[in-house]
Amino acid sequence: MKFLLALLIATPLSAGELSDVILAPGTLSGLDGPLTYDRNLGGESATLTLRPGPRLTLMLDGRPVGEFAAESAHPAVMFFLESTVRHMAEATGGSPFYIRNRIRDALAKAPLNAPVMPFAEDPNRAQMGQFAGLTLTFRTEGAEVLQLSADTAAGTGGYHESLTLVEGD
Repeated sequence: MKFLLALLIATPLSAGELSDVILAPGTLSGLDGPLTYDRNLGGESATLTLRPGPRLTLMLDGRPVGEFAAESAHPAVMFFLESTVRHMAEATGGSPFYIRNRIRDALAKAPLNAPVMPFAEDPNRAQMGQFAGLTLTFRTEGAEVLQLSADTAAGTGGYHESLTLVEGD
């Protein structure tokens, strides 16, 4: 997963209104205390913590996931997006590179505070099963990322993942 996170972070992106906020490099360079997110993946809860230091350390339930330069894009956002890519690739047998690129393209064109449906007009939509209707939602306040969610249609076997910033951190 560390390799995939590094690949997503290192790939240049065309800037759009949403990507300017959620993927802006260096937004956490002045972080002086930890950020803690509640993670929900298909009903399973976990804690994602971002700790400042010489490098930002991302931890899932106390276990290190990776270290990031302060100048990088928001590590929790990268973790969330890469988790969605990985789950979609596993469920559909699709290429994580293709999926990642479509999500990145959709984020680059998306306005703030609007749901993003990266595969709504994708020519390969028929092979994506429930993920053809994937909806990504980002709630921000200024440069702060408060909540992220990835959802497919409700019902048995639907996909749901979310990160929510814990208040008070």
